[in-house]
Amino acid sequence: MALMLSLTVNVNAQKNNKGEKKAFEEAQARTLEPFHAAYVIPVVYDVDVSSRQEFGPYAFDIKGDLKEGDLYNCKNRAIYKAMTEAGADELIGTIFDSYINENDPKTLYVKLSAYPCKWKNFRNLDSNSKDIDLIKQIYPSNGVNISFDASQSKKEDKDNKGGK
Repeated sequence: MALMLSLTVNVNAQKNNKGEKKAFEEAQARTLEPFHAAYVIPVVYDVDVSSRQEFGPYAFDIKGDLKEGDLYNCKNRAIYKAMTEAGADELIGTIFDSYINENDPKTLYVKLSAYPCKWKNFRNLDSNSKDIDLIKQIYPSNGVNISFDASQSKKEDKDNKGGK
């Protein structure tokens, strides 16, 4: 009886809103380590990082041989599902476990664990912000200064070009 219930749930989960089985599905999700190379319009935010959580296994049908691109797509779809479950804006430190059972060679299972994060407190970075010193420590600038004073910026440009 448990097997029949499991099969019924699995079959229904594979159908879309019209009851049709999906021939193809792709999902895009964000998974990244915090990194920003440049600030065009300086905005900073806080991140609430939850404890590590496990998600899945998520089952994905395999059509033919499993190729690297198919595996990559299934991992992204698993990330999307995990982020939806957790209500997260991003996942940090994602670890994947992808496998195919011998008794079901047409299904790829993807389990993952990660730290779900939620973004909050977006704010502009201004000259009075305490975040400036932190940014300078995290992203060393190799002699380039972060400045909010337009006259200082123009002076630095002239100095860099050999002018006074």
